[in-house]
Amino acid sequence: MTFKIALIGRPNVGKSTLFNRMTKSNKAIVYDQPGVTRDRKYAKAYIGPLEFDLIDTPGLEEAPAGKIEYNMMQQTEAAINEADIIFMLVDGKVGIVAEDKYFAKWLRKKAKQTYLLVNKCEKAFDHDKQYYQMGFDTPIPVSAEHGDGISMLYDIIEPLINQNTLEPDADDMMRIAIAGRPNSGKSTFINALLGESRLLAGPEAGVTRDSIEIAWQYKEQALKIIDTAGMRRRSHVKKKLEKLSVSDTLQAIRFANMVVLMLDASCTFDCS
Repeated sequence: MTFKIALIGRPNVGKSTLFNRMTKSNKAIVYDQPGVTRDRKYAKAYIGPLEFDLIDTPGLEEAPAGKIEYNMMQQTEAAINEADIIFMLVDGKVGIVAEDKYFAKWLRKKAKQTYLLVNKCEKAFDHDKQYYQMGFDTPIPVSAEHGDGISMLYDIIEPLINQNTLEPDADDMMRIAIAGRPNSGKSTFINALLGESRLLAGPEAGVTRDSIEIAWQYKEQALKIIDTAGMRRRSHVKKKLEKLSVSDTLQAIRFANMVVLMLDASCTFDCS
């Protein structure tokens, strides 16, 4: 099994920015709005010679069952359960807030080795006791946007990774992208293939916002199946976040070996 690290934290603390920095990619959409990341996302990450799987997760938010935020929490919890270690991110410009303390306590109950990363420390790190009272090891100041402090993570990860456990490069797998209009059933279809609720799915349009790559074993063939955000006619796409989602979908299609177009049988071809 490949060594896995999950990025955890409340919305807008910089998890997706750090994910893109460490994976040397733009696989996670970064936008100044809570709740952009809704499913857990995997990619190969690198620090120097070290290679491991990094998991981006939705922001930690309390919500009752049935709400999309509750389902997002389930995605985060699944990432925690399968990760070898956890990086919990907090906002160094804002400091520790009540939600950070609540979820730190919740995370400690998971009995996973967790490290506190104080993000947005471009200038200097304020060694306030609030960070040391979170119940984890010495906080690590980083700047996901500028790359400051990332090298410090090497000393944490290097002793923990067993280089003999690395799997073959997942980029060698055949890539199948599932594309279509919003609410055509793409995520539900993939969940049915996998036999689990791996992806968020719901009756409202726009649940999926960025492309999610999932390793899938069909019989003896290793594949990569990609869920994408729904696409509408260009003239109907006005908001910046939807434009980013469509751009991400087009990139997934461009690099796929095969594309499956999902249609809604109850909707005519001229639907927007």
